[in-house]
Amino acid sequence: MEGDIDTTSAKKAATSKKGKKASALLTDDDIVYSPGEGPLPFDSIDGMDTRLLLNASTGAIDYKNSGQTAATKQHAIGPASESTFLRIYTDGAARGNGMASSIAGVGVYFGPQDPRNISEPLTGPRQTNQRAELTAIQRALDMAPRDRSVTIYSDSSYAIKCVTEWFTAWRRNGWVTANKKVVENRDLVEAVLARIEERQALGSRTKFQWLKGHDGDPGNVAADELAVQGAEEARIRMLS
Repeated sequence: MEGDIDTTSAKKAATSKKGKKASALLTDDDIVYSPGEGPLPFDSIDGMDTRLLLNASTGAIDYKNSGQTAATKQHAIGPASESTFLRIYTDGAARGNGMASSIAGVGVYFGPQDPRNISEPLTGPRQTNQRAELTAIQRALDMAPRDRSVTIYSDSSYAIKCVTEWFTAWRRNGWVTANKKVVENRDLVEAVLARIEERQALGSRTKFQWLKGHDGDPGNVAADELAVQGAEEARIRMLS
């Protein structure tokens, strides 16, 4: 199954051809992993295991020793460039969108095997694609470090405009539209805005980037798959 760990090959990788163990190993219960072979830790950054270190002399990947782990690293002072932003892909999926029987799922993708990735059913009685898209953005901001700038990639121009443009007039007008109708999905829009403003108070930026859906972008494809899995989980729950 995709995503499963081949424990046999991992154990073999932990031993050299001469039968000697690699210089640095990680154990997880009875499984021994070579550097870079084990599952990502929870505090990994952008899909990278922060415990790993490239040995400049041999070109091999080793685990950091205690001194290297505790060492203070110097960083340039100044505003973060967009290249340092944490990239997060979000998506929502709804089966039978617009129908009373609609069920929806939420997908958030940080990177391959990243423990922060999310695939879950949309909660609440209103199961629409728009609510799934906004919820995915909310969940992404829940999981991202509050003190780190992020770029959220979404194929929903509706969700992006809700939290970057339209909300300004909605707030000013008491959350009614120009046609004097109550703003739909206000609860989710306000929830996302609260997280953006909380991050802003800490000096973090939250950028949004629209992507064309189903156009082959790997991050968007992965987020879509997670959202579809979430909707399928909702369907199974309904049948059980």
